[in-house]
Amino acid sequence: MIFFVGPLPPPVGGFSVITEKMYHIITQKTDVRLFNRSRTIKSRNRFIYALISFINLLRALAEFFLGYFKTKPSALYLALSGGNGQLVDLCFIVLCKLFKIPVFIHHHSFAYLDKPSKLTNFLFYMANAEHIVLCEAMKDKMIAGYNIDSAKIHVISNAVFLDVPSPVSKRNNNKKKVTLGYISNITEDKGIFEYFAAVKAAQMAGFDCDGIIAGPLHPSIQSRFQTELAQAKDIHYVGSVYGIDKQAFYQKIDILLFPTKYVNEAEPVIIHEAMSEGVPTVSVVRGCIASIIMNNTGCVAQQIEDYSQTVIQYLGEHTENTIFKRAEVERACIQHFVRLHEQSTATLSHVIHEMLA
Repeated sequence: MIFFVGPLPPPVGGFSVITEKMYHIITQKTDVRLFNRSRTIKSRNRFIYALISFINLLRALAEFFLGYFKTKPSALYLALSGGNGQLVDLCFIVLCKLFKIPVFIHHHSFAYLDKPSKLTNFLFYMANAEHIVLCEAMKDKMIAGYNIDSAKIHVISNAVFLDVPSPVSKRNNNKKKVTLGYISNITEDKGIFEYFAAVKAAQMAGFDCDGIIAGPLHPSIQSRFQTELAQAKDIHYVGSVYGIDKQAFYQKIDILLFPTKYVNEAEPVIIHEAMSEGVPTVSVVRGCIASIIMNNTGCVAQQIEDYSQTVIQYLGEHTENTIFKRAEVERACIQHFVRLHEQSTATLSHVIHEMLA
């Protein structure tokens, strides 16, 4: 039995989706007791929200306490919060300390790594945990910021939660026009307006480009988004896409543009999704992104101000006789994804074995 603490959808977000996938993987290996940390309280009254949250926490801690005597879990899996939610996480850590339950902490944020905090430091001290991180850059920051023993840090990329691609390509590698895609929650922080600027800059530089945008549009930027879309040349918005429609989106595009400005960006799953479909990504140095995009799988801008020029440079380096070298890039992306997937799968199996030991 493993006790599992973390947020599951709803609401749907990168953190909750990956946590849910981890939950399902562990349940295939052993019995799991879930303590769902998802924020489902809808009250706008701060006092009522805080009161209900506190009551829910007390209930969860009581269930944890009583559950220990019924099942004696072999470990706690904790999907760690990025901010003040660590105060709640700490409550579960204290119970684990009391009952001598081994703790495995899965990290999904750079917030407390870019700016080490006393709360996080105390939590790590209390937990004496094994740590799961998303990339080598995250591991390095854990060691530098919190002096964690490298032997207790396990690198498992989010690529492990995706399917290995089919060896049969479904892409049209001979078309002349280059399609620049964007898929994300459409917000200013996720770089949608930098995307518009980059496509326009590439077109003005002489590249035969069009664009496809997918994802839910945040109401706060709806007016500006519609204006930019109307003024853009050959850019189409297809709304939210899931399942087969999302796969079709990746098969239509040649390059994924992801000019994110989100401060706490960690390891965007969309980059792995694109790579698994043979699509390179042009993004920005942030979180794990620079350690994902390598070996001819795209490129990164050092600063967001350099983004459009980086896109133009990448197009220039991978275009021959006005034709984008799709087949070459596709092979590199899929090979890199498969290698990353295999490495992370092996590490994940090892970590789950340790949880059950």
